[in-house]
Amino acid sequence: MIKLLQFVFFFIFCLSVASWGQQATPENPQDIVYRENLATLKAKPDATEIEKALSALADNAAKAHAPSELLLAQTFYLGSKVVPQDYKRAFPYIKAAALRNQPWAMNAFASMTEFGQGTEMDDGLALSWYRLAATSGQPRAMANLGRILTSRPANSQDHIEGCAWLYLSRELKDGVGSRTLQLFEAKIPAENVRRIDDLLKELRKRINTTNSLQPGSTNE
Repeated sequence: MIKLLQFVFFFIFCLSVASWGQQATPENPQDIVYRENLATLKAKPDATEIEKALSALADNAAKAHAPSELLLAQTFYLGSKVVPQDYKRAFPYIKAAALRNQPWAMNAFASMTEFGQGTEMDDGLALSWYRLAATSGQPRAMANLGRILTSRPANSQDHIEGCAWLYLSRELKDGVGSRTLQLFEAKIPAENVRRIDDLLKELRKRINTTNSLQPGSTNE
């Protein structure tokens, strides 16, 4: 009888533990604001509702809510039927997301500094951020970095590195990298092919290592 009671109590205890584990964790209020206002933007409301949604997301971003930062960055940078493209409004959100190691934002930040979109032109800063984004595995950043480096003398180490990045971007199905490479691929000297192949192997390892050290970053 005692053993039966012990078994019953143990069974009830196990059920209680299981029910505790199944209780939903309270959702972050900032996540709720993000989800609701994302839905509002997708619904294509009138201008007043759009500005309300953008304002709520901006408040979220001011509290360091990363998804809101990225959504505002992409919304203003790319533009849409409901929100016009606005580089000046996009820039602070893109910069914030880039500083969080978000690869898409890192490439966008580099592009904006290269072409002076919403900020001052700075070729050196752009090159640095293209390199960071490319090393994080962002295909378009690889294409952009390759484009810049292959504009330098054909036998220079920069040109060799640029070719390697363009090959990597093509492997990852980036159309810009593929088209850029087609412009001069047939003209690559035979003696440079091995140098490019060796560097390709090194870059692949570097990218894998970097991504393993940044588990929170996404390559969107």
